[in-house]
Amino acid sequence: MTYAKPQNTRLDIEELTYEPGRLVLTGRTESYEKVDALKSNLEKLAWVGKARLEKARSSASKADVSFRIEVDMAL
Repeated sequence: MTYAKPQNTRLDIEELTYEPGRLVLTGRTESYEKVDALKSNLEKLAWVGKARLEKARSSASKADVSFRIEVDMAL
C-alpha cells in the first residue's frame, strides 16, 4: 500500500478486507483530494483492475475524511 499512498499524506487504514478477486479499504485521510489521489494511485498499480470510491464523508469537525474504496484485482 505504500506505493499507492499519496506523498505527505496521513492515511489511517481502519479495515482491509480481502475477498476473492477484491480488496476493500476503509479508512481516514486529510481531505477529499487525498482520497481521490489514493484511488487514482491504486488504479495505476499493475495488479489493480478498477478502484471504486464507494463512499467518502467529512467528519463533523472537518479534520478528516473517512472513505471506503473497493479494488477489483486484475490478476
